[in-house]
Amino acid sequence: MQLFASGGPQPDYLPANGWPNRHVIQVGFCKTNGNDLSRFRWCKTYGHATARPVPVTFAIHPCQKMASTYPGKLYWMCNFDPESPGTVMDRMRACRDQGAVGVGELMVNRWTDDPFLQEVFRCAEKLEMPVTFHMSPEPGFSYGICDRPGLPLLEESLQRYPNLRFFGHSPVFWQEISADCLKEGNERRSGMGKGKVIPGRIWELMEKYPNLYGNLSAMSGSMAILRDVEHGLRFLETWQDRLCFATDTMNRHEIFPLGQFLDEQMSMGTLSRTAYEKITFGNARAIYHI
Repeated sequence: MQLFASGGPQPDYLPANGWPNRHVIQVGFCKTNGNDLSRFRWCKTYGHATARPVPVTFAIHPCQKMASTYPGKLYWMCNFDPESPGTVMDRMRACRDQGAVGVGELMVNRWTDDPFLQEVFRCAEKLEMPVTFHMSPEPGFSYGICDRPGLPLLEESLQRYPNLRFFGHSPVFWQEISADCLKEGNERRSGMGKGKVIPGRIWELMEKYPNLYGNLSAMSGSMAILRDVEHGLRFLETWQDRLCFATDTMNRHEIFPLGQFLDEQMSMGTLSRTAYEKITFGNARAIYHI
């Protein structure tokens, strides 16, 4: 499951550990039974004020339980198995009515135009539930919704559901930030992009579709920004209204380089404070109403 944390305005100082007070973070608890709240307590020691657990499997109830343990601090998202596609609307509405604030991390390993995934998108748009997705190069490889080089199926869905916020995540998605991304081989497409960025499909899709957002979590999101600092800062400033800082994982002693980078750039004045606050907590608060 995942945790999404948000807090208030940043202080004028940055602590020695590189984390600002009350960052927004999204963290993946892929190997927890949903009852380990000690990591949320760890999160609080870094000043994070509120959080949101999200299932990356189909186990929704542990997320509800975690959220109910810290009302006003934890907010949860929901996920759906591909069985009984005709019940998706009823299941999603029930989750929303019980407090879920979005859908994800969506990882069903089918082509993005698969009828089940299209039904999830249709229902999520109608119920105003943002969708965060992991992406795979093809069915049968790893996990996540699948698309071809250039993300043509994602573009079709962006067109078909203009009022649904899609949060892109994972290496297959973020490699497409550069026009020279690897286009052949599942392992290659699932790797981390490196070197200077030549603005590619992510730029094109974000320019064309205002419902595409970026989840800057994990090494894939970090590398999309850090691999080319000049480009990364321009990307952050340009799309500051549609990006959310995130981590995807959380360990008690883990350091997240993108978080430190954002702190440093804002402190030096190379990243505007307005963009910094939107990306680190403001956008998540507005989008998820937390």
